[in-house]
This record gives sequence, C-alpha cells and structure tokens, in this order.
Amino acid sequence: SMQPHWKNPRVITAAALIVGALCAAVLTLVAHYLEWSVCHKIAKPMPLVVMIIVMFLFGRDSQCSKRRFFTIFVGLVFGAIGDEFLAFDGTAMFVAGLGSFTVGHLCYIAAYAHRPNGRKMLMRGIPIFCIAICYYAVIFQGLAKQSIPLQIACPLYIVIEGIVVLMVSSRPRGGCCAECHMVPTVGSILFMTSDALLAYGMFVMSFEPVERALVMFTYWMGQLGLLWGIKDHACNCAKGTALLDGDDDEIRAASVNRG
Repeated sequence: SMQPHWKNPRVITAAALIVGALCAAVLTLVAHYLEWSVCHKIAKPMPLVVMIIVMFLFGRDSQCSKRRFFTIFVGLVFGAIGDEFLAFDGTAMFVAGLGSFTVGHLCYIAAYAHRPNGRKMLMRGIPIFCIAICYYAVIFQGLAKQSIPLQIACPLYIVIEGIVVLMVSSRPRGGCCAECHMVPTVGSILFMTSDALLAYGMFVMSFEPVERALVMFTYWMGQLGLLWGIKDHACNCAKGTALLDGDDDEIRAASVNRG
C-alpha cells in the first residue's frame, strides 16, 4: 500500500523546519520586546538558518542553475551574518550589518542577472529609482546627523537594493508559472520595504511597538521570496523547461517549438 502523504519523511522534515522557523521568529520578537538580550542574539539569525537548510534539503532537485543556487545560498548566509550584527547595539555593528547585507544583495544581483532587455529595464527602473530617491529623501535629515561612514554607506545600499528589485522584476519568465515568477519580485520589494521601515525608525521617528514586528516580518518574507527564485527554471506548477538566460522572445519561440 502507498505510504500516506503525511508519513513521507520529506513532508515531516519540511513541517518540522517550518515549525522551527516560526518558533525562532516568534522568539526573536518576544526576546526583543522583553529585552532578553542573549536569547535575542541567538534567535535572530535562526529563521535564515532554517531557510538555508530548506534550500539544501529541497532545492537541490530543482532545475536551478548552479550560479543561481550558489549565489542565493551565499546571499542567505550573509543575511544571517547581518542579522547577528544588528542584534548588537552601536553604530559600528550597524555598519557591519549593512556591509553584510550589501554583500548579500550583490549575490542576489548575480543570482538574477540576465541578458538585459533595454525597454523592459527602463520601464521597471524609472519607478524603482524614483521610489529609492523618495526613500532617501525621507531619511536624509536624520541621516545627516550620523557618522560619515553611515552617511556614505546608506545611499549606496539603497542604490544596490534598487538594482536587486530591477534585476528580479525584469528577469525573463523562464519555465515557471506567472505566480511563481512573481514571488521573488514581491520578495525583493518586501526586503526593500523592511529596510525603509528600519531606516525610518532609526533616522526619522520610532514607531514602536509595531516597528520591530513590521521590519522583521517584511524582511523574512523578502528573503523567502528571493529564495523562491530557485524554482524559476521549472516550478511544479508549469510544464516545460526554462531557458536559463533567454529573453522573453526566445522563451515564446521555444514554447511554440515545444508545441
């Protein structure tokens, strides 16, 4: 007889990891609000650690390119390192965290890099960078009171974040369905939203008690969305295989040929 779905070891492992990630997320927020310093430092990177484990356990059988798999993995690792830096107080730790997240974003740019479609990138790029300029304008006065390294690092980081959103949102469809194709784009936007909320709380005006919960929720969902990109090349929702670095015209032509 067939083994019940809920007894499948992969299903059990996935369920255990999801529960573990949720517990770590809740513990991170509870430790922050109750000022359990040591507990907060231990728990904060744990949701990303779980994502890395999930990636290795369930992502290896995807048809993702080695470049994308490796760069997303490194991006998640630097995200977890950045989380740990930001669990400590002080400008130096914040700048170190910013540096870690910058490396992570550069990895995501490499992961989602594709043959540029000038018109599509222009249409996506104009609104993205208008939003980035507004984001910087809102925090500018508060940021001007900070140290010089922070004044230099923050706008550079915003530009890199904008490039991530641009690369992810303008990438070719590949072999996945429209919904799975949209998930990394939403993830990149949520990641940028999380950082904007964090910067607003730091440099303009704190909006605790909801600030930390909003920042962390949008951040975790953003990282999860970017991780979802390993399914781009053949999600379970779509038939066919992907052209790893083709443009939309090539993908349409390939679809006709397959038909």
